[in-house]
Amino acid sequence: WDTKTTLTTNYTKMGLVSNLKTLRATRRVHKKVAVNPIEFQVGEAIPHKDRVGCSEGEIEAVVKMMAKHGEDYEAMARDIKVNTHQHTAGQLRKKVEKYQRQLKRQQVREESD
Repeated sequence: WDTKTTLTTNYTKMGLVSNLKTLRATRRVHKKVAVNPIEFQVGEAIPHKDRVGCSEGEIEAVVKMMAKHGEDYEAMARDIKVNTHQHTAGQLRKKVEKYQRQLKRQQVREESD
């Protein structure tokens, strides 16, 4: 390190750059590489199927809570023994409504068969 020269000169002697903006202007750091795109066959699209009904675990929990609390969603939300995931009253109301819609669909299917 030479104390009589500037910082930039000392950096240049060591192979360093003091200002990165000047590096871009003076020389290229990376070469551009052409990449060939991967060729693939597009098959048939699989339709996305939304889950319409409740899972078995949800059904079990909803049935237990409805048997214990009826339509009192606030009490269901406070019941930590059955409501282990600590769903809110609004979430529980939606789960109960979803379960009831599922029951109605099953009854309609059974009647039509």
